[in-house]
Amino acid sequence: MDFNRDALAPESPDPLVFPAVRPELVQEQFSQELQWLSQLTAEVRFQAGIYWFRERAQENNSPEHFLFGVPLGEGDYPRVVNTRRENNRIENTASAAYAQLGWTPPVFDRRWELELGLRHSRDRRQVQRDVLERNWLDQGHSVAELTPDVVFNADGDRRFSDTSWLLSASYDWQENALVFLRLVEAYRSGGFNVRDPDPDFFEQGFDEEKLRSLEAGLKSQWAGGALRFNATAFHSRFRDYQLNFQIPGTISGTRVFNSGKARVQGLELELTAIPAANLLVSLNYAYLDADIDPTENPFTGERQVFGFTNAPPHSASANINWTVWHSPRARWAILTNIQYTGNRIENNPATDRDAYTLIGIRAGLFDLPVARGTAEISLWAQNVLDERYVAFAMDNLPHAGRATLWGEPRRYGIDLRWRFP
Repeated sequence: MDFNRDALAPESPDPLVFPAVRPELVQEQFSQELQWLSQLTAEVRFQAGIYWFRERAQENNSPEHFLFGVPLGEGDYPRVVNTRRENNRIENTASAAYAQLGWTPPVFDRRWELELGLRHSRDRRQVQRDVLERNWLDQGHSVAELTPDVVFNADGDRRFSDTSWLLSASYDWQENALVFLRLVEAYRSGGFNVRDPDPDFFEQGFDEEKLRSLEAGLKSQWAGGALRFNATAFHSRFRDYQLNFQIPGTISGTRVFNSGKARVQGLELELTAIPAANLLVSLNYAYLDADIDPTENPFTGERQVFGFTNAPPHSASANINWTVWHSPRARWAILTNIQYTGNRIENNPATDRDAYTLIGIRAGLFDLPVARGTAEISLWAQNVLDERYVAFAMDNLPHAGRATLWGEPRRYGIDLRWRFP
């Protein structure tokens, strides 16, 4: 069935027929990176590289076609009909050159390692956007345009460049443990916002944002490698943060401004243990404190509060790999995964999401030699407890104060896999 094929004024001698349209989506990309690694002296190491990336894509929803119709009464007519034609093309390129110098001072038993890095990046964003949108009053026997045509034709071309650096120091505290301190910079290029309804502002685009991050941590192994513990604390600051502001009088129109400052800090803990020859346990925990400074809305002049929508303060996971039985020709194993995602409470209750825990199990025969390869057969189940949870929530739909996307329910199945050289 062609859902977007329709005719306006079908009872008239000359109905206005719109064809069925299937979106044409095309995307291709290419990237290449070259590295040079060198041990200049016994204490000095050098690494350099170049990177290049190109992406081309098109989303073509042409020619003009029926999008939706809303009856104004109990019957099919009269009705308001929306038709649309849209064609978007992009071409993005990115290139970078970087160098990093490492030095192990010949003092303190060579326990210190210092690093200095530099990276220069260049990005280009090109976009072509062509949109025609019309609203009609269809009475069955006649049709007329309700509003002026919405015509959007824009060509955007922006170039960005940045130079960022890295400073790092680490100390071999013990034979199997080191502590480190790292200060880094990074940037995110600007671009164009396809939800901006004004061609002039669309072509202007938005600028890049900058990040500076401080990290300190510990990496260690104990009990002959049977126990590994890593810990990292970090504090990051964003400058010229890219923020989306709702355009007054529109449902989905937004404009991006580089008017924000943000802070993200937290702690990550990782523990991996082999308590028995046939058992591997991995535990992870993350604490996250993310905040965007209140910012003046450029349309209203009022202070507006934003938040990181996918940054729960607490999250954790556990992975248990138990090999029940093994031989030179196969092994029987049970893999269990437990993932906890904490509350995501924002300033808007309509987009809050409660905490949830998901459990997954896989059991089967692995590493079976079959025809010069290996095979496996396993039974699996995801969301074993059939947890009902909200994966995403929004509050800007015209017909609902809160709309949610629910997570996947309990699923189970069987996998047959064969890997060959």
